[in-house]
Amino acid sequence: MAESYGKSAWPIGQFVRSKTGRDCGRYYLIYGVEEKDSYLLLVDGEKRSLQNPKRKNMRHVQVMHEVSLEFSQLIKQGKTVDNAAIRQMLKELNADKTNRKTLKEVGR
Repeated sequence: MAESYGKSAWPIGQFVRSKTGRDCGRYYLIYGVEEKDSYLLLVDGEKRSLQNPKRKNMRHVQVMHEVSLEFSQLIKQGKTVDNAAIRQMLKELNADKTNRKTLKEVGR
């Protein structure tokens, strides 16, 4: 059964967690969607800024069922969002202390 991913399923500002790769366990906000290739553009304000977003396959993230409306509105209005503001938004979504891998998550 093929998975269906539409733009409505991935709103700007959606809080997600990486499920695979070196960034497994990290939390991000969705900055953009590449529908054609099924990729998301993700930012965390730390390693991944708006100038250098993480490009990640949609199947490799877990939706956290929270959306940063402030981030979404700022991006849609074309306003500049700095990295400190992104980090603060993630902190408000309780991702600040969970952006570190535990030994259990890395398989040790």
